[in-house]
Amino acid sequence: MKRFFSIFVLVVLLSLPLSAAEKSNDPNPLFPVSVNGKYGYINKTGKVIIKPQFEKAMNFSEGLAAVVEDNGHWSYINKSGKIVFTPIVLCDWAGEFSGGLAQIRLATFYGSSYQTIDSTGADAFDRTLHPGASFGKFSHGLAAGGKYSHKYYINKKGSKVFNKEFYDAGDFSEGLAMVAIWDKSQKKYGFIDTTGTMVIQAEYDEAGSFSLNRAWIKIKQSKPVWIY
Repeated sequence: MKRFFSIFVLVVLLSLPLSAAEKSNDPNPLFPVSVNGKYGYINKTGKVIIKPQFEKAMNFSEGLAAVVEDNGHWSYINKSGKIVFTPIVLCDWAGEFSGGLAQIRLATFYGSSYQTIDSTGADAFDRTLHPGASFGKFSHGLAAGGKYSHKYYINKKGSKVFNKEFYDAGDFSEGLAMVAIWDKSQKKYGFIDTTGTMVIQAEYDEAGSFSLNRAWIKIKQSKPVWIY
C-alpha cells in the first residue's frame, strides 16, 4: 500500500501544472494532495509534510495557503500546517497571495462580493471602493480587475491608476500586461507597460501573457504565433 501511494504521488507531481511555489522559485515547495477525501501537503519527493486534514487545499504562495477546515471555514495556514488567520465566516473562497495581498470572496444576502486582504487577514483597503469588482494577482504593485467589460488597474492602496479602462485586462508579467480595447465593433489585444503605455499596439484577435520573454498572439483564424 505504501509503495502504491508513493507511485500515485509521483504521478500527481508529474502531472501538476506550475504552482505559485514553483513560479516564485520556492526552494522547498509544497503541493496539495488528497488522501481518503482529506487534503494535506507533500514536498517534491512525495513526503507528507502536512497531514491530510482539510476539506480543500490551495497552492502555497508567499508562505501561505488557503484551506477549508472541517467546520467549512476558509483559513490560511503556514508551511507548518498552523492556521495563521481565518478571514471571516462569510468567506466562501480564498485566493493565493501575490505581492503581499490576496483576494477573498464574501457570500452575502445580496450576492457575492470581493475584498483584498494582507498577510494578517486585514483589509488592504476600503472594500466599498470597488463594489462588485474582483481583481487578479498583484504584480509590480498593480492588479487588474473591475466588472464585465469595464476593466482597470489599481495599486495596493486600492486607487485606480492610468486613468483609463479596457475591455479586458490581464495580470502583469515580466513588466507587461495583456489588454483589450473595443475597436470598430471588435476586440483587439495589445500590451501595456507599468505606466499604462501601450507598448505593443492593440491589433491582435487573441493574446496571452508574457512568460520567458515571449507571448502568444492570434490574428483572425490563424494558428497562435509567438512574439518576443
